[in-house]
Amino acid sequence: MTVTPSYSSLDQGNSRLENYSQEILGVKVYFIRHLCGLAVFENYLYTVNSDNLSILRINRYNGTDVQSLARLDNAKEIRVYQKRTQTAASVVYVCNLSLAGPKNELFLFYGKGRPGIIRGMDLNTKVSDEYMIPIENLVNPRALDFHAETNYIYFADTTSFLIGRQKIDGTERETILKDDLDNVEGIAVDWIGNNLYWTNDGHRKTIAVARLEKAAQSRKTLLEGDMSHPRGIVVDPVNGWMYWTDWEEDEIDDSVGRIEKAWMDGYSRQIFVTSKMLWPNGLTLDYHANVLYWCDAYYDHIERIFLNGTDRKVVYNGKDLNHPFGLSHHGNYIFWTDYMNGSIFQLDLVTRNVTLLRSERPPLFGLQIYDPRKQQGDNACRVNNGGCSTLCLAIPGGRVCACADNQLLEENSTTCMIKHGEVLPQLCKAEQFQCNNKRCIQDRWRCDGDDDCLDGSDEHSEICFNHSCPDDQFKCQNNRCIPKRWLCDGANDCGNNEDESNKTCAARTCQVDQFSCGNGRCIPTSWLCDREDDCGDETDEMISCEFPTCEPLTQFICKNGRCISSKWLCDSETPSPGRCSGKEFQCSPDGNCVPELWRCDGEKDCEDGSDEKGCNGTIRLCDEKTKFSCKSTGRCISKAWLCDGDIDCEDQSDEDNCEGYMCGPPKYPCANDTSICLQPEKLCNGRRDCPDGSDEGDLCVFHVISDECSLNNGGCSHQCSVVPGGRIVCSCPAGFSLSIDNKTCEIMDYCTKHLKCSQVCEQHKNTVKCSCYEGWKLSKDGENCVSSDPFEAFIIFSIRHEIRKIDLHKRDYSLLVPGLRNTIALDFHFSQSLLYWTDVVEDKIYRGKLSDTGGVSAIEVVVQHGLATPEGLTVDWIAGNIYWIDSNLDQIEVAKLDGTLRTTLIAGAMEHPRAIALDPRYGILFWTDWDANFPRIESASMSGAERKIIYKDMDTGAWPNGLTVDHFEKRIVWTDARSDAIYSALYDGTSMIEIIRGHEYLSHPFAVSLYGSEVYWTDWRTNTLAKANKWTGQNVSVIQKTSAQPFDLQIYHPSRQPQERKKFLLYARRSEIRGVDIENPYFNFITAFTVPDIDDVTVIDFDAVEERLYWTDVKTQTIKRAFINGTGLETIISRGLSIDYGENKLYWISSGNGTINRCNLDGGNLEIIESMKEDLTKATALTIMDKKLWWADQNLAQIGTCNKKDGRNPTVLRNKTSGVVHMKVYDKATQQGIESFLMYSIHEGIRGIPLDPNDKMDALMPVSGTSFAVGIDFHAGNDTIYWTDMGFNKISRSKRDQTWKEDIVTNGLGRVEGIAVDWIAEWGQTPCIGKAHLDGSEKVVLVSLGIAWPNGISIDYEENKLYWCDARTDKIERIDLESGGNREIVLSGSNVDMFSVAVFGAYIYWSDRAHANGSIRRGHKNEATDAVTMRTGLGINLKEVKVFNRAREKGTNVCAKNNGGCHQLCLYRGNAQRTCACAHGYLAEDGITCLRHEGYLLYSGRTILKSIHLSDETNLNSPVRPYENPEYFKNVIALAFDYSLKGRGTNRIFFSDAHFGNIQVIKDNWAGRKVLIENVGSVEGLAYHRAWDTLYWTSSTTSSITRHTVDQRRRGAFNREAVITMSEDDHPHVLALDECQKYVLYLSY
Repeated sequence: MTVTPSYSSLDQGNSRLENYSQEILGVKVYFIRHLCGLAVFENYLYTVNSDNLSILRINRYNGTDVQSLARLDNAKEIRVYQKRTQTAASVVYVCNLSLAGPKNELFLFYGKGRPGIIRGMDLNTKVSDEYMIPIENLVNPRALDFHAETNYIYFADTTSFLIGRQKIDGTERETILKDDLDNVEGIAVDWIGNNLYWTNDGHRKTIAVARLEKAAQSRKTLLEGDMSHPRGIVVDPVNGWMYWTDWEEDEIDDSVGRIEKAWMDGYSRQIFVTSKMLWPNGLTLDYHANVLYWCDAYYDHIERIFLNGTDRKVVYNGKDLNHPFGLSHHGNYIFWTDYMNGSIFQLDLVTRNVTLLRSERPPLFGLQIYDPRKQQGDNACRVNNGGCSTLCLAIPGGRVCACADNQLLEENSTTCMIKHGEVLPQLCKAEQFQCNNKRCIQDRWRCDGDDDCLDGSDEHSEICFNHSCPDDQFKCQNNRCIPKRWLCDGANDCGNNEDESNKTCAARTCQVDQFSCGNGRCIPTSWLCDREDDCGDETDEMISCEFPTCEPLTQFICKNGRCISSKWLCDSETPSPGRCSGKEFQCSPDGNCVPELWRCDGEKDCEDGSDEKGCNGTIRLCDEKTKFSCKSTGRCISKAWLCDGDIDCEDQSDEDNCEGYMCGPPKYPCANDTSICLQPEKLCNGRRDCPDGSDEGDLCVFHVISDECSLNNGGCSHQCSVVPGGRIVCSCPAGFSLSIDNKTCEIMDYCTKHLKCSQVCEQHKNTVKCSCYEGWKLSKDGENCVSSDPFEAFIIFSIRHEIRKIDLHKRDYSLLVPGLRNTIALDFHFSQSLLYWTDVVEDKIYRGKLSDTGGVSAIEVVVQHGLATPEGLTVDWIAGNIYWIDSNLDQIEVAKLDGTLRTTLIAGAMEHPRAIALDPRYGILFWTDWDANFPRIESASMSGAERKIIYKDMDTGAWPNGLTVDHFEKRIVWTDARSDAIYSALYDGTSMIEIIRGHEYLSHPFAVSLYGSEVYWTDWRTNTLAKANKWTGQNVSVIQKTSAQPFDLQIYHPSRQPQERKKFLLYARRSEIRGVDIENPYFNFITAFTVPDIDDVTVIDFDAVEERLYWTDVKTQTIKRAFINGTGLETIISRGLSIDYGENKLYWISSGNGTINRCNLDGGNLEIIESMKEDLTKATALTIMDKKLWWADQNLAQIGTCNKKDGRNPTVLRNKTSGVVHMKVYDKATQQGIESFLMYSIHEGIRGIPLDPNDKMDALMPVSGTSFAVGIDFHAGNDTIYWTDMGFNKISRSKRDQTWKEDIVTNGLGRVEGIAVDWIAEWGQTPCIGKAHLDGSEKVVLVSLGIAWPNGISIDYEENKLYWCDARTDKIERIDLESGGNREIVLSGSNVDMFSVAVFGAYIYWSDRAHANGSIRRGHKNEATDAVTMRTGLGINLKEVKVFNRAREKGTNVCAKNNGGCHQLCLYRGNAQRTCACAHGYLAEDGITCLRHEGYLLYSGRTILKSIHLSDETNLNSPVRPYENPEYFKNVIALAFDYSLKGRGTNRIFFSDAHFGNIQVIKDNWAGRKVLIENVGSVEGLAYHRAWDTLYWTSSTTSSITRHTVDQRRRGAFNREAVITMSEDDHPHVLALDECQKYVLYLSY
């Protein structure tokens, strides 16, 4: 007996079988003898009775229901066959008999939106079977039908502008029509003729038909015009009629809505039903009763009429009809969908009962009853397509053959041929010249020496006499006019080299920023001495060139002289020759290294293309999603090049099997295989290129004899060829294209079509000149442009809970901001390195500081209240404002960069505002609105005035999602998630172009941005960041696939925030540098430079060529510079300065002339030490001691001295000493430093001032480079300052003289606001002050009452007192240090904001952020009311104050010697006692040694491995030390381990890195790292089989699970053995191993 699982339903039988029963234990059991086989299906058992060979069905819950279904001979085994019960991996075993279910499927299927999907359901609502695999990833599947013979569901995705199909088992999904579809609302399948009919509610209003197979090649328009809104359509192929609905928006006249009918070839069109009809929607036929049903969404009723036009009546108009949309008939039932409430209803036509079958989220669209019995009958098209070559269309009593729109029906009325139209008369436009032969050419081509008319009329002497050129053009001897900027550029533009002659070029004057070559050519000065012959005569590479010419501050000089970015140092990529690794290929001659996998892949990755030379085949497999692999060579080409008629593969394999391609002139299709297209030269050439030989044969002989090309060149303007069948074909030479008349060749318009230049394009006939935007330069290929800015662009994007970045050069993928709620919009302020983003869950706007090393610090809320859903955000980088758009409040607001001065700019008249963008150079603001009835893009001035709609020609229901600005072209670019397209238009909304639509990686675009000549976008459906050409949409490539839906993105680069360049006034005050408009001095033209970049400015200057500012800073003793856009801030001189504190003078060396200069510390009394001008040639170093200046001269190779007062008495101390760049006089007395001074912290750094209030000098060289410095302390023994940085979450230290600086704790920190010794201050729910031993033991609360927010805390070691300040009670108090008694108020005030306090000697020092914009004050510790202000204007970010005192750190304890004998930490407890502690691990029983934890949870932070305890939540110390290594840890995803040793031993950790595409191993003491397996792709699941010493991993790149033995020497080791190979649509994710059961468990999506 065989038992099978239960699946779904089976139709009931009707025969009864008598059986006998017996009651056993109170249960009646029925006995059936001699069974053979058993099957279970739904509620029944099926078995074979071997006595009479009958097949029985038994109710498995009720044994009384036993029925005989059939009697068969030799029946032994039984199976129930139903195709949905078996997956693709199932196996059916058949033994003598297989009983199939009913042939006819029967179910309902319907389409819905949001999300777009097509689902099936059983007509019995109690049965959950869907009967079909849902069709997903749609937008608006409005129209549906089916073809029972092939099991296809056909659908029209209206707003995606396509018609597609998929089988009910989920296979063979494809788009069959996608071009020239505007608004398809109805489709109908002709199941006999195998045709598809559809209505198109576009501007033409058409009804069309096409073959179910090869639909694109066979489509024909049957009817056009005289329709308002064609909607539903049904066909009756048995009788040869089609019916369709046409609805009208006008609610006044109820006779304009109608139902029409026509023969299925479009003839005999007539109105079938009108009157009392406005919005007829769904349409369905009862083929057996000859009744037509329809629903009207205006009158909300369902009607019917007989096909003979009689007995029209309403069958239902109940309350359930709200907005009926889809309609279908089956038996005695009518089914319909309600568009508005998302319901599916069933109407019983007999009882008039209505049943709700299903409720969905609206909207719902069309529905159909899948019933093969509907599609029966015959007509003349059933056999051999009715004898028709293309379309067989049924008509009453017969059929007609028809052809596609671009074909003609031949005289035999069955065969089609390509249509060739006559040349249409053409009238020339205003900017054109009409030739004598009626051709039109560009008017500027007249009299240019070329016969463009082809009859010489454009060069006739009568019109060319005394011809002249405009002033900005050069006249060639042949009358041709060319732009003067084309002169002497190395290109023959005149045609006779006149523009490149020595005579012409010698007289030309180059511009200021250009170099004049020996041959007269002008090249940019930046091209001088770059080791490349740019002039063509090598005069730019003269002997006097000093190499290298690299930028010393931003570039690194390779040994071969090549300049590379300094950021590329130590990045594991070797650009200099001879240094490439074994897995890299070295380009020549520049020596660049590219991965070996890039060699011979069909793409030029080396600048000279050397990686594609000498290739005998491909090494790398092509990306199957975007590339096609040529069959013979393996070369990778874009899939867009397939079947385009151009041979891109050497073996022509890109033009093979082109079923979806229709030949167009001048190409010729083979007769029996129109997918094969031949060039004209292959026709009638004596060789059979068509399989059927239709390109050769007798027809060719006839036409060779007649030679129609000999008569007026066949009407062709250029090349004429004879083709079989009595026709000629015209073709064009290179650089020309065939016009719409298929006879005239026109010059290929490369610029308008954006076929060549990536940015700026100029064309004169066939000559194309490319140039670049400002800030970009032309690359070596002469077409593409690269940024000349040294800053390397990167993408910033959000994925809801995180903000990430991708380097566009190296594609490094890193995290910027983690742990967010729901981040949607983001933007940046480049010159201030600020990043802004919105959170629609918290309804706040944040910002943070982007650091040079990566990451975002100093995160703060800038807009906290009054937001609902801020979906759009943009930054005004010139005026320093932020704008945002709120989709719930329907308004646009603006505020300063810090969130202050907030105001509502525009409110109201918005339905669903989404994205916002601006161009502050022109003061224009743009935003999109999703309004369902009126989607649009609006603009206004940035003050909110002059609001207007600039673009509204969108389809109803469009979703204009992302929006950005193309500053160079003055265009806006937006995405539409409804049509899955990207569009562009000028600022006023005109000149709209569609950049790209319907690409695989453009299926639901969200945000958009631009960089150079490319458009970048995020896509929700594919979870990708992609880019393409911003004009043509070509060269689509995926930048990054993301783990979640990506939202907004921005390209972080100065070119995305351009500045207007003109004259402006530059002035400096001590703590700021500003540039203001000359005409409007209160308008800031550049971003102001302030603290901490500036401390005390004395002199400023600028370099206009490089757009840099230079200034001296006497406080930091440096000279600095920066670009005027605020970037590139750097110190260029910190050693050529020396200060004479005794006389308050600043001395420095001027690098321009090598002189020694000095001035007062306030910048006044500037003078040059004249007496030294003759003695020094190139001074490089300077220092002061006593009354002498010590100097070094590079050219003289000397070190000497002179009087510092007047420079006299120069003395040479040392000769032959060159290369001196810095000098200091070593004097131990000068190294002691100040014994005591006051330190204070602000966000930007740490400062030090003398304890004397009258001394306004600095006592500490400022510590800068911090983000949010809070807690500070010092170690006087090694002269070191320590501080905490909440912005970077780290603890750092530096030498007091800033000679070195390092980070000592960089991970595992949260909100660290202070570093304290022995004392604890808490201000939570129960604020208190307590003390404990250094090991945390014996905690005692000293103060718990009368305090609210105890902040600063300090010890008076002289009087043994503890001081603190309270920011809430505005007091400074003190107690006895030991007992906690004698509490006293030292200072109490109002309107103060005291944050920190310090005690030293007789005084207390405190910070008051409310006094004089942030002050440090001092008072006597016994009478502090008489306070003295020491510093003011320090800002509200003033935090801690602390007194540096060498004498404080004296004494010793048991931890000072040999760390107290402790393995890791020694913590002193007093009374000569200490406690040993472990930073990681746990303390052994000996109280000294630290042991490793036996178990812990290890996790990846992409670039770092961290751990937490498995059970002890109170232990905040990580079990093992966190480990990061940027050289090997780039994107760690999957982890596995080999638990080897306990306690003192180590374990092995295996991990995958998606950046490197490898699997590595490392011990958990972070030693022994090595790469185990290379080239594994994106591994997201990893597991270790300990018994077999084998790793298992999933790869979404190869859609497989693989295993590999770690120790390959092991017997039976696996070597990258594939365990499971899946389809390319599978994405295996995580996996686990059950070693006992030998199972691999994995998750795939």
